Amino acid sequence: MDQMLALRVFVRIAESGGFGKAADTLNIPRPTVTKLIQDLETHLRVKLFQRSTRKVTVTDEGQAYYHRALKVLADVDEMDTLFADSSGTPRGRLRVDIGSSLANLILLPHLPLFRQRYPEIQLELGVSDREVDLIGEGVDCVIRGGELTDTSLIARRIASLDWGTYGGTGYMRSRKLPRHPEELYGEHDLVGYFSSRTGRVFTMFFERGDEKIQIDPKCTRGVSVN
Repeated sequence: MDQMLALRVFVRIAESGGFGKAADTLNIPRPTVTKLIQDLETHLRVKLFQRSTRKVTVTDEGQAYYHRALKVLADVDEMDTLFADSSGTPRGRLRVDIGSSLANLILLPHLPLFRQRYPEIQLELGVSDREVDLIGEGVDCVIRGGELTDTSLIARRIASLDWGTYGGTGYMRSRKLPRHPEELYGEHDLVGYFSSRTGRVFTMFFERGDEKIQIDPKCTRGVSVN
């Protein structure tokens, strides 16, 4: 039995709540995950999980083992990072999820340069606008816009982007050019954004000097954002 791999599999199952999720995020066949846990339980002579057809729960012994396993894995990862830093070459697996607009406009065009600079990093890139469960899905970091809703996560602001309201050339030829945001009501078709988490359509906000105007798009089309 590869005990270090078994520890990582055990921790991922405990955090994600399922053997299948652990197998998918670690990119390991599901029978291998089951065998590793069986061998680990045999080695320890304790039951780490209570398994049923609907859910997997951690036993009391499994909870105690989980906290110690976390410390062991953290120490091992710290040692690996220490020696990797000493060689000056970052290496390992990095799984990132980023919104589609930022991916297409900023990240993807720079991927060749990143690969050239860090050839030993195995980058797994997900492009989506959905809410991601970092622990359950084994994602190292996500790049999103807006306020941080999960206070248990560590966030860093990397950029500030302005919102704009635009009209296509062909569309504007067929409609009256608005001189004031209030003219958008009833005279124009508005396409807005809505939250995939709440379903709420984001309000359009306009500001010039001391004048501030908010407009509810009441849009019939939308782009899902988090």
